[in-house]
Amino acid sequence: MGRSRSHGGVSRRRPTSPGPASGESTPRIVLIADDDQTTRIVLQRFFTKLGWLALPVDDGGEIWPILEREDVAALVLDLNMPGVNGWEVLRRLRDDFRYRGRAVRVVVLSAQADPESRDFALELGAASFFSKPVDLGELSRAVLPALT
Repeated sequence: MGRSRSHGGVSRRRPTSPGPASGESTPRIVLIADDDQTTRIVLQRFFTKLGWLALPVDDGGEIWPILEREDVAALVLDLNMPGVNGWEVLRRLRDDFRYRGRAVRVVVLSAQADPESRDFALELGAASFFSKPVDLGELSRAVLPALT
């Protein structure tokens, strides 16, 4: 399987919400970081049907360039990915001054569902933690506050 690119196969429809001061529209983006292709496809289709731009990546290392150039509202993050894993992403989001002030809502979605992992992910800054498989309704309720 080839690596997913951040814009490969992404709907070109860019949903918008009013900008905070100017009244202009700004894109609302959900970034999906998971090495499982099926999970990426299902989540991308799900969030796109809800009206948001969903960008899938399969390695945590692909997150940083997107955060640099896009206004990402939410990140659905797997913990166990090859390359840069979800733990490293959570630590960098917390520790790196370039990302600390960003209002990116991080929702962890992982097969690593033990209580210690959940507690540590929340301690590192995740807003919510879900184990796989996930109920999409519950996931959307955790992610969508960042998108409205």
